[in-house]
This record gives sequence, C-alpha cells and structure tokens, in this order.
Amino acid sequence: MERLIRLVFLSFGMAALLMLPCACANGANKNSGAADKPAAEKPGPEETPPVVEEKPVVKKKPAEKAKPVEKKKPGDLSGILALATTCDVKAELKAYSGKLLLKSLIEPGTPVKKGDVLALLEAPDMDDTLKEAGNSLESIEQSYASLKAENERAAKSDKLKLDRAKHSLKTTEDNLDKWNKEERVDKIRSAEMNIERLRHSIEDQKDELAQLDKLYEGNELAKESQDIVLKRARRNLKRSEESLVLRERSHKRFLDYDIPKTDKDKAYAVDSAMQTLQKILDDRKEDKTLVTLKIRLNRTAVSVRKAKEKLDDLQKDMDNLTLKAPFDGIAVVGKVAGNPGTSAKLKVGDKIAKGSVVAGVFDPALFTVTVQVPAKKAVTINKGAKAQVKVAAFDLTLPGTVKARALTAKADKVAVVIEVRGKEQILFPGLSGKVTFPEE
Repeated sequence: MERLIRLVFLSFGMAALLMLPCACANGANKNSGAADKPAAEKPGPEETPPVVEEKPVVKKKPAEKAKPVEKKKPGDLSGILALATTCDVKAELKAYSGKLLLKSLIEPGTPVKKGDVLALLEAPDMDDTLKEAGNSLESIEQSYASLKAENERAAKSDKLKLDRAKHSLKTTEDNLDKWNKEERVDKIRSAEMNIERLRHSIEDQKDELAQLDKLYEGNELAKESQDIVLKRARRNLKRSEESLVLRERSHKRFLDYDIPKTDKDKAYAVDSAMQTLQKILDDRKEDKTLVTLKIRLNRTAVSVRKAKEKLDDLQKDMDNLTLKAPFDGIAVVGKVAGNPGTSAKLKVGDKIAKGSVVAGVFDPALFTVTVQVPAKKAVTINKGAKAQVKVAAFDLTLPGTVKARALTAKADKVAVVIEVRGKEQILFPGLSGKVTFPEE
C-alpha cells in the first residue's frame, strides 16, 4: 500500500516538473506585451514655414514685324537658270574589261579648252589583253585559211564528179543517138554489101569457068595448061561459095545477136550514166559535208571579223584612256548635274568602273530659263523670238532667245525655254530669272 502511494506521489512530482517551462514562457509573453505599448509623445518646438524666393520679372520685347513678301503677280514669268551646255565624260572602253585605275585627275573648277586632258586612266592588264587578242586573231585566221582550202578542195572534187557524170551521160546519149540514126544502118548495109560482093564474085567466077571450058574444048595442044587453069578456077569458085555460106551465117548472127546486143548496150550505157548522175545528185542532197564545211567557214569568217573588231576596239581603248574636254568650259569631277564643284569624290588611285562618269565640262556663260506662259500668249511666241531675262541677284537684264516651245499645255500654260548668254557678269545655275517678251 505504501508502495502504491509512493508511486502516485512520484507521478504527480514528474508532472509538476514538466509544467514549469510553460509558465516561464507565458511570463515572458506578458512582459513583451508591456514593452510593445507606445510611449507618450513629448511636446517639441514649433516648425518654421519654408521661404519662397521671388524671381525677377523679365519684360518680353515686342515681336518684330515680318517683312512684307513681294507677291508674285499673275502676269509674272519667272524661272530658274539652268546650264544649257554640259557634257559628262565617261570611261568609255568598248573591249577592255580588266582593272581600270585613275592615274591623274583635274582639279574641280578648272577652266579648260577643247582637247585639254581631264583625267588619265591606267589599264594594268591592257598589254596582256592586246597580246591575247592578237594571238587569238592569228589562230582564227589560220583556221579560216585551212577551212577555206578544205572547202575549195571539197567543192572542186564535188564539181568534178558531177561534171564527169554529166559528160558520161551526154556521151552515152550521143552514142545511142548516132547508133540508132547512122551506125546501126551502116553496119547492116556494109555486111549486106559484103555478101552481095561475094555472090557477084561467085557469079563472075562461074562465068569465067564456063568461058574457059569453051576455050579449051577440043584443043589438045594446051592440055596441060588447060588443066591447070581450069583446076585453079574451080578451086577459087569453091572457096568463094564456102565463104559465101560462112558470110551469110555471120550476117545472120550479126542481125540476130550483134545488132540487138549493141542496141541494148547503148541503151544500158545511157541508163547507167543517168543513174550515176542521179545518185550523185541525191548524195549531194543527203551528204552534208559541203554544207557543214560552208557553215564552219562562215562561222569562222564571223569569228575573224569579231576578233579584228576586238583588236581594233582595244587599240581605240588605249586612246580612250586619256579623257579630254569636248569643248571650252569649266571642268568638274563627276557628273555635271547637281555637282557643287567644290570637292571631288574621286581621287588618284581609285578603281574606275567601265562606263562610269569621271569628269564633266559645262559652258559657264550659256543658260536656259524655262517659264510657264499662258496658252493665249504662248501662241504668239515662236522659236527664235526675242526675250529679256532679268536676274534679280545681280540686278542685271540680259537678252535671250526662245529655244523651244512645248507642244502640249498643262493647266492652260505652255512651257517655253529661253536661252540666255551671260556677258562679263558671272551667272550661277539655280538663280531666278524673270522673263519678259516684247509686245508685238
């Protein structure tokens, strides 16, 4: 029992020990809550308001009155002076395509005379290009000469073959014609005459033998000579009769075989010659050798011409490396249009493009002014008419001449171009000019 009581007290003691930290923690929280309360604010000194500085008042000057702009009257004819004579000088090289450099260049604004040098161009590859063009021309000319000789030989051989065939045909036709008209009849008649001659000879021999028989009949004194003469006459007669038989057989063969064979041979010769000629003509149509040779020859001739032109153009390009002034005037670097003439974009050593403008020249004394003239007035103004151009910048009035009149109107006005030449006074493009036309 006592043991049980001890265990109970021991359990309560352990429980009390475990609860002690919780109580400490709660106490700490209470203290911290008191500390978080704000303290009462103490009264401080009074704040001073900010001081604003006063800026001095600046009095504005009264605005200046704008100068009155002179209004353009409805009848005024005004225009802008433009250069009348200009020329852009280009690097015009026709055949040379190699590198092109600027070797020397005139200063902008320099007065020049016609033919003065404006710029010099350098073509580093020109010598090699000329040499190559010369070698190419020589090679092409040799090829042309060889092809020409070959073409002439082929044409001559072809013509000879054709002429032979034509000659053969004509010969065989002539032979056939002669055979049919003369030779055939003559040969037959000649053979017939030989037979007739032999027959007549036999008849003569028979008559002679009969006469000999009568002559020697009853004559015993000439018995021996009689036998010899008669015997010889009979032998000759017999040979003649045998010859006649052979000749008649031969004549029959001549008529039955030789004459028809000759007829056929002559006709065949004509047909053969005709076929040979026709074959040559057909072969010429199908055989493209001559045509091909002629085409090659013509193409090579064109190549020779082009090679010569290229060589000539290269030699002209050599001269065109020097750019010269086309007329008297003022030189500029680059294009004349829009060029202020105070600086140069190009410099010595620059690479120049083929066909590009290197320099330009203009006539500083000749100008044009284009004005819009009412159509009613324009019909009275013709090319060559006189005019007055007043240049306000110099208070200068110069005589002018109508150079052109437009063919169409715009807004009831027609453009008229007046050409004016400055005297001693220097004019500038871009100045305004007032144009008047004398009343007729």
